[in-house]
Amino acid sequence: MKKALLLTLAIVSLTAFAQEMNFNLMGSGARALGMGGAFIAMSDDASAITWNPAGLTQLIKPEVGIMGGFKMETATLNGDEWYSNSHSTIDFASLVMPISTGFSNLVLAAAYHNMIDVYWDYSYADTSIDSITIISSKVSGAYSAITPAIAIDLPMIAMGVATDIWFKGPTSEYKYYYEASDTNTWDYTRTKNYEVMGVGVVLGGLITPPGGFIKIGATMRLPFQMKYNTEYNVHAIGTGMYTNFDTTYVDSAILHWPMMLGFGVALNFSSLTFSIDYEMRKYSNMEVEQNGTTYNNDLPDCNQFRVGLEYLLSLGPIVIPFRIGFMTDPRTYFNTDSFGNEGDQVIGKYITFGTGLLLPNINFDFSMQIGPSSYTYYGDDVTQSNVNVLASFVFRGM
Repeated sequence: MKKALLLTLAIVSLTAFAQEMNFNLMGSGARALGMGGAFIAMSDDASAITWNPAGLTQLIKPEVGIMGGFKMETATLNGDEWYSNSHSTIDFASLVMPISTGFSNLVLAAAYHNMIDVYWDYSYADTSIDSITIISSKVSGAYSAITPAIAIDLPMIAMGVATDIWFKGPTSEYKYYYEASDTNTWDYTRTKNYEVMGVGVVLGGLITPPGGFIKIGATMRLPFQMKYNTEYNVHAIGTGMYTNFDTTYVDSAILHWPMMLGFGVALNFSSLTFSIDYEMRKYSNMEVEQNGTTYNNDLPDCNQFRVGLEYLLSLGPIVIPFRIGFMTDPRTYFNTDSFGNEGDQVIGKYITFGTGLLLPNINFDFSMQIGPSSYTYYGDDVTQSNVNVLASFVFRGM
């Protein structure tokens, strides 16, 4: 019975992977993550281009930044080990160039960042007296974008706009091998290359009343269309009752991304800063256009709450930050019973920590995100453990 269950899970593993794609479009940066991602109203470093482009106006020197990370996820099924995945990635790189106009600060910036990081590596083998079955599936890469941005500050208010040019998707490989004692064999490989093309616009605003005690930020991701091409390459070798074949084909679709709104408030108490964000993602309005037909994607909304705290310890020219945060993690899927009937939306929760070393012209930030989560998948209890470690390096001009 257990072997039958594991074989079923191996066959549907790509469906489970699709569930695990994180549609919570968030900004980059180890500092922001250390504060639970509550960064819309702060946005005072190079990662502002991905959180709130209006925050770029707080930068008065050129900056170059890069961020990399390590991510690990493990899961159990009804208490038994199911899978374990880990990978490293370069998530973000940026260049910021402030230009003083005499009465305001005009900032130009550009970045590369992974909008949705994707990784899945699963394998299963079953050997019996009569047959051998080996199944594996692997997906790696990211939905990535190049983002130019511009921002300008006015009295007490700053405005910015960033343009996410989506240009790259992940790749996947699925293998199925079957060998029977009667000489029937089937060696099947299917690869997918995902290509995306789309331009999303993010508008940002930042209000800073005199005194700088409070900052209020807001962002709006405008609706946009993304062309989504999936190239399939299938190669199969068979003996006995199975035959050889090769085929290549492309599926195309257009995703209609909905409008998204984000709001944030940051309070500064000298060396202590408290920030809170709320972001609304109306995925229930997302539509897919394929073969001349447009239909709703039937996804739940992914409204996210984030809160963070940062304390700066000054030691002469050196500053050591201490950060802590919390965020919800709304998923685009539901708890399901053994018949596939949907229940409540799955919402994970993460705790984050961060520190670093801040020098006059160099910043190094480190953060960690951890969070166990659980849900019911076709009547089976799944428990996940996620660890996300990020490190950022920023060099600031003299």
